[in-house]
Amino acid sequence: MDFSINKMKFHLSFLFPALIGFFVISDHIGLVPILLVSVAIHELAHICILYLLKNKIVKISFTALGISIKADTYFKKWWYEIILHFAGPFANLTLGIIFYLNGNHIIFALVNIVMGLFNLLPIGNLDGGNILKVLLRVYFFEKQDKIKQIINYIICIPMLLIGIIVFVEQKGNFTLIFLAISMIRTLET
Repeated sequence: MDFSINKMKFHLSFLFPALIGFFVISDHIGLVPILLVSVAIHELAHICILYLLKNKIVKISFTALGISIKADTYFKKWWYEIILHFAGPFANLTLGIIFYLNGNHIIFALVNIVMGLFNLLPIGNLDGGNILKVLLRVYFFEKQDKIKQIINYIICIPMLLIGIIVFVEQKGNFTLIFLAISMIRTLET
């Protein structure tokens, strides 16, 4: 479903609320609200950097693979793009460390730390993958696609295997399998 609010375009895939609903139903310890707040903080950090760098946001999409922000980006320097992609994980890691050191809301702290570190993985369309794309474009222009693909598979294949082992050991916990398959599906984009 596509809609606009104040000239800002949004896309909401049916699978996004369906997946959230599934996680809410299967959430026995109350992590979903913490995850949603952490994701919102992460994406707001990206949006703030886009506005600071005077880039116009064209569309925000909510899909089963996450939230993506499409912007008319023009960066005078390649490292502006790295700052943009690093903003989300930096916000999560900073909040996580502050809350952890403060001793309050340890689960919120750990969720943010894990989210920040996970998003720094240099695979797919994660922030780390986008940072890797920029660095490869700058330093290895002719071989960038091949190098990125090799790195993606080096990380995703073991992640899938670990997910299968966790699934078998915990009799049905498919979280890592879902994450690994999601990352593998985004490798070609």
